[in-house]
Order: sequence, then structure tokens, then C-alpha cells
Amino acid sequence: MSVPPTPYGQNPYSGPPAGQSPGAGPELSSTKPALPNATAIATELWILVIVAQCVVFGSQYTQFFDTADEVAKDNPDAQLPDGVVWAVIVVTGIGLAVAFAALTWLTRIGFNWARLVLGFFSFYLVVQMVSAFFTDGSDTWVMVPHVIGGVAALGAGVLLMHRDSDKYCKDTARWRKQKKLQPPSYFTTPYPPQQPYYGQYGPPQYGQYPPAGYQPPSGPDGYSPEHNRPEPGDRT
Repeated sequence: MSVPPTPYGQNPYSGPPAGQSPGAGPELSSTKPALPNATAIATELWILVIVAQCVVFGSQYTQFFDTADEVAKDNPDAQLPDGVVWAVIVVTGIGLAVAFAALTWLTRIGFNWARLVLGFFSFYLVVQMVSAFFTDGSDTWVMVPHVIGGVAALGAGVLLMHRDSDKYCKDTARWRKQKKLQPPSYFTTPYPPQQPYYGQYGPPQYGQYPPAGYQPPSGPDGYSPEHNRPEPGDRT
């Protein structure tokens, strides 16, 4: 495999430019993509959908008791007390609400798979709302939250499939990937250092030698090296 030649004027054995650490790649974006209006409105609509579906689910408690009675007819030993049936209804309703709330939150922070799952259930609830008009036995007041939740799910599904929502989730996934590949902070210090490091003692102090005002000691008979130093150019 051929190796591309080094550009003219660049030393192939030189280190990285000043201010860049060895092995550091291009500067990565540290800003998370902004939340678009389409995704923001869609997730807010899903809060309304969850509330409406909780009301619809609670209105169907009679179906749970009818199912328990049918099981008890076939097997009298499997008859459940009313308290157990109510506990199943409450736990199931809370579990579904928490699951869809988690999907809504994951979609809002940019997970594409959560957006697709939430979009699928949005259109599923629309179909369920339409089929409820042709189902006998539903109370009139139950249709009100059913319609509200279905209309909100329709708007949320359209906004979740919008290209702005798709671009936001893809850009966020790319940003998360770059964030994982970004080197730790101790690898991002400038190389070579812009200033020498002296630690806690500071830079070394180099004093004047000899110190200012220094008088050399006098020798015997008043001999002094300063007084007997020959002048420049004196060859005697």
C-alpha cells in the first residue's frame, strides 16, 4: 500500500502543532442539537394521550371482572377476590402509563428507535379510536377521552414522522457517538506546553553575582583586586 508523500515544507518527523495534543483528531462539537418544534409538540401531545388513555383504560374495569367470572365458571378453584382484580387493573394501568411516558422522554432527548415505536402506537390509537365508533356497548362519556386521545395521537404521529424530528434524532445519535469517541480531558492539554511548569515553587530565581554593593576583602598591605586590576589595553 502506497503512503502519501509529506507536503512540501513540512517535516515528517516533527511533532504536532503547538496547542494540539499528540494523537488528537479534529475538534468535536460539544453542543447538543437543538430540540425542534415538531418533536417538542409531539411529545407534549403524547402527555395528553397518556392521560386520555388512562381514563379509557379505567372505564373498562368491568371487562376485567367479566373475564375473572368466566375463568371462575370453568375452574371454581381459580376464582379471584375483587381486591386482587382491582390490584391487577391498577398495576397494569400504571405500568402502561410509565412505559409510554419513558418512550416519550426518550424520544424528546433524541433516541430514534423510541420515536419510531411511539409513532407506531400513535397511528395504532387512531385506528382504535375509529373502530370504537362501530363497537356496541361503549358508554357515551367514554367516547370523549377516546376521541381526545385519538386526535392527539394523530397529531403526534404526523409530527414524529416529520423530517425535522428524523433529522434531530439522527444528529443527536451522531453527537452521542462523537462524545463517546472524544478523548479524556487530560489528553487535550496543549503540546508542547505554552508555558514552562514549575510546580508550587514558581520559577527559579537567579540573583546577581556578585551582589550589588559587594566589596572584596582587602589583602595584606591594603591590596585589593579591584584597585590592582589592569585597565583594558594595558599590556604592562
